[in-house]
Amino acid sequence: SSVPTGAVQFVPGGGAVGAALTADPRIAGVAFTGSTTTARAINRTLAGRDGPLALFVAETGGQNAMIVDASAQP
Repeated sequence: SSVPTGAVQFVPGGGAVGAALTADPRIAGVAFTGSTTTARAINRTLAGRDGPLALFVAETGGQNAMIVDASAQP
């Protein structure tokens, strides 16, 4: 399967890029790996938006992130 055309997969950039993306109400979910401080800032931004809550998955323990979808084998 492929990622839908309208989906953002990866956007490199600093804090200003991330802040603009997470503040946008069209963003339905965020997967983040990095510092706990940044994860808290993302969480506050997502929680402060009007509209439905966005899914937020954060890995802040210094490990590599892994995203698994329904097609993964157990």
